[in-house]
Amino acid sequence: MTTETRALVLDLVESVAHRQRPYAQVMEEWLGAFPSVSVFEEAIHQSLIVCTHEKDRGWIVRATPLGRSLLKKEGRLPEIIASPHIRSDQVRIPATH
Repeated sequence: MTTETRALVLDLVESVAHRQRPYAQVMEEWLGAFPSVSVFEEAIHQSLIVCTHEKDRGWIVRATPLGRSLLKKEGRLPEIIASPHIRSDQVRIPATH
């Protein structure tokens, strides 16, 4: 991974570490801004973010414990942000367009 891609992946993880966000919003912002660099897919592949389905909210993107740990190591997350327990049956990777 290039230095530029790594920085973008960290930006994405940081954006969902502070506040989990709807999948559609993340896709619009990240895939729209960087169509030649699949930042989202790289973050998923590295297990830094995860998509979960919530009954009332739909698909939500959030940072994984590994993603938050990497942000903390990089000095980009001053305090580890607690996340709700995620059941394995909630975790899916939505198909990208």
